[in-house]
Amino acid sequence: MRIAILTALVVGVIEAQAVGDFRGVVELTSYGYTVQVYVNGNRIPLFKGGLSENVQLFSMDHPQKAKTAPQFYSVYCLKPGQNTIRVEYRQVAAGAAGAGVAVLPISLSMNSPGYSSSVFDFRLKKADSGRFETDFEIYDTMPATHTTQRVVRSPK
Repeated sequence: MRIAILTALVVGVIEAQAVGDFRGVVELTSYGYTVQVYVNGNRIPLFKGGLSENVQLFSMDHPQKAKTAPQFYSVYCLKPGQNTIRVEYRQVAAGAAGAGVAVLPISLSMNSPGYSSSVFDFRLKKADSGRFETDFEIYDTMPATHTTQRVVRSPK
């Protein structure tokens, strides 16, 4: 009897994850910049830029979406497998001497509860304005072959 109950619980957890119960926390540091962040073409208006921000993103069909106010639906944008993230940025501070704000490289990373290392870690060296876009993969659990995707870019 106990084995049957335990088996039912385990199967229930696996089925719950299979319907898209996964998420990732995107950490963005963009001192001296305004930014707009898009995931899979959807703008995530919670990112404003000019500071260090953390926003939790969920799978498109995450069960929590039904309990969320419509103005926050943009955080339900991840899909299992390949996703695209784009950051558009514009420098608004002249640097520490001019505006009292240091213009630092933009950093962007994602961590997920199902992963023992970051999903991705991007760095963009100082630039006036522009955008960068890249693909990344995320699943409910970390694939055995996963290595953190690291990208460092200099402005062109």
